[in-house]
Amino acid sequence: MLDLPHVINSIASDHSDVAQFVAGDMMDFNLKADAVLLKSVLHDWSDEDCIKILKCCKEAIIPSKDAGGKIIIIDVVVGSSSEAICQGTQHLVDLNISVLTPGKERDEEEWFKMFTKYKISPVLGFRSIIKVFP
Repeated sequence: MLDLPHVINSIASDHSDVAQFVAGDMMDFNLKADAVLLKSVLHDWSDEDCIKILKCCKEAIIPSKDAGGKIIIIDVVVGSSSEAICQGTQHLVDLNISVLTPGKERDEEEWFKMFTKYKISPVLGFRSIIKVFP
């Protein structure tokens, strides 16, 4: 797990058997992993910064003969649900994000501009799982 130093320092040390915890910057890290998980991360960033983050993630993926490495993104895909309550929530979250950060919630076309080999799986609620195959 890569996060800012103050976050990593606050994690109880008894979780070291589950994952490796590393303090660092997601814009500049040098780790190797079978997969990278970004949950509610990319919507905080501009398209340009998202591409930088995704490039770092791609460099971190260890190629595997059996199952290729992947980047797993859990985030909003605007319009992925036909349920009115989900659509309303997606738009409210987008408004909140655009006021607080340089980011935004993206629809599938906007996600497609950042990567081409991917699969979007809508899940219960207003978020989706996006699997990117670098």
